[in-house]
Amino acid sequence: MDETAVPFDVPSWLRDLGLSAYAEAFAEHAIEADVLPSLTAHDLRDIGVTKVGDRRRLLTAIAALGPSADAAPSAILESAAEPPGTPPLAGAERRQLTILVCDIVGSTELTTELDPEEMRDLIARFQRYCADAIRKFGGYVGPFLGDGMIAYFGFPRTLENDAESALRAGLAIVRRLRDATDLARPLDVRVGVASGTVVVGRLDDPGSPAEQTVIGDTPALASRLQTLASPGSVVCGSITRQLAGDLFRFEPWGRIAVKGFAEPIIVFEVLSESDIETRFAATRVATIGRMVGRALERDLILERWAMAERGEGQAVLITGIPGIGKSRLVRSIIDHIEVQGHRRVSLQCSPLFTESPLYPIVRQLESAAGVSHADPPALRMARLESFLVAAG
Repeated sequence: MDETAVPFDVPSWLRDLGLSAYAEAFAEHAIEADVLPSLTAHDLRDIGVTKVGDRRRLLTAIAALGPSADAAPSAILESAAEPPGTPPLAGAERRQLTILVCDIVGSTELTTELDPEEMRDLIARFQRYCADAIRKFGGYVGPFLGDGMIAYFGFPRTLENDAESALRAGLAIVRRLRDATDLARPLDVRVGVASGTVVVGRLDDPGSPAEQTVIGDTPALASRLQTLASPGSVVCGSITRQLAGDLFRFEPWGRIAVKGFAEPIIVFEVLSESDIETRFAATRVATIGRMVGRALERDLILERWAMAERGEGQAVLITGIPGIGKSRLVRSIIDHIEVQGHRRVSLQCSPLFTESPLYPIVRQLESAAGVSHADPPALRMARLESFLVAAG
């Protein structure tokens, strides 16, 4: 859009697209040039654009108005909403979902203080940062609602760490917006995360991937938790807390009466990622049971350990499908040799950090140096330097 030219005429733009039938609806809902870039497929359906093809044409044309992705948040939504190659759902299905709701703090005040174009740019960058974090941690980006957004973890793909992914995404969004240097002004957001059973699918328009409907009380709970959060913080419910284990540092708020829910809700604030060594230790050790049926494998590994103690270097590779007890077997070996004098180094990969080079090595160094996720950058660097000096 050429901002130095004559004012942008929405009815003429619609006529050029062959969609002048919607000019009256656009006028009725006060959709002017400054609003166009923040429109989503959900918004278009609400104002009466019922045909999937027309919504697609409008979103494509809206994206073309901006000089970059920053000026085309709807395009970000369309590209981020569904991972490549994900087949559309047929009908609806029951799912365990973790839902994240994020909202800009003080957006009404910002609207009155900023020029409309500055506000458009601010919201576009907010949407981009949110979409980037959601995608990074494997989530599905739902509708952007102006100064707010919703994301689903556990849909359309279910992973064992959906609650962890959602909380990491929430903390990443808060950090990214707090530290951003390319915004007209700093942005604070509130994030609410809730987990539970829902029914997810399409009520209509089965050809539109961005229009899944989630039915259940989990979205409402996530939204209510978001309103409880302080600016720049992440709040979650008890199920999410339980699923995440000790992978994060939580501050319990106790039971809080929440509008729309008959019983008070147990609420936790998510302070930061924890410094616990492995995901197994964070989520399972507290309830670990007796190992069954792995005596042969355990004895074989302990035999290799004895050979290593005699100076014969050994390496053991344990492979198998998820859930057969590999981590439990390793834990048993560690417990057996814990009392002996040695230095144990644990490196664990994570599907959430496939784009972070040498992530297990970095985490090991941080753990050895006593570096915490909550430490400011200067303190992290100082502790790492002290550790390296002491290590020679």
